[in-house]
Amino acid sequence: MTNADNYCIIIPVYTYIYDKGTVTILIRNNFSVAKRSILYVLITLLVIAVIILLAYGFMIWAMHTSNLYVLATEGMELRAGCIVTNGSVVELAEHFSQDFIDNDDALYDGKYKEFTVSAYDYRLTVESVSVMPWSNKASMKVVERMASMTGTANDESEENSARTALPPYVTARYKIEFKKTDGRWYISGLKLIEENPEQEQLPTPDMSLYKEPTPTPEMSAEAANG
Repeated sequence: MTNADNYCIIIPVYTYIYDKGTVTILIRNNFSVAKRSILYVLITLLVIAVIILLAYGFMIWAMHTSNLYVLATEGMELRAGCIVTNGSVVELAEHFSQDFIDNDDALYDGKYKEFTVSAYDYRLTVESVSVMPWSNKASMKVVERMASMTGTANDESEENSARTALPPYVTARYKIEFKKTDGRWYISGLKLIEENPEQEQLPTPDMSLYKEPTPTPEMSAEAANG
């Protein structure tokens, strides 16, 4: 009888412990599944946020690069035109900061004041651009050259025969500096890196060399009168 009583007592106790352990295991498993699910959702959201941020940053970078390229090519050609034709610097205000215009010696040295340039073919090669999506400053490495330039001396008398040749427009590599002011980019600096740099020979003909020279106002007026 004692053995039977012990047996009866042991069975319920054993069953109770087993059921409690099963519940504990199930609770732990459910908690682990929930924790992994939450972690997976958080990682997924983080990855999506990073992708969106990178895509946005790349879009802003591409927009800045495009704007800077147009600003540099148009602005530097206008600057070259002012230099060789002794033109007004007022039109440069759309591309250059006022401080740059006031302190650019090449605009005021009068290198071509004794000549009338009738046409020129200006080239600007962009080598690299450095800009960050969140930055208000940028830089660009370029090479500028004058492929051709035609003109005559204002005084072709014998006394000035030695000065009738157009001064050369020096080919040079520059670092252009940009600054964003009131939401707009402007060329704020121009640093000379080297003059007459060696340029790689193109494996195929450069069709851009066949670009029509830029006529000066004097040349355009003569064509209209003709």
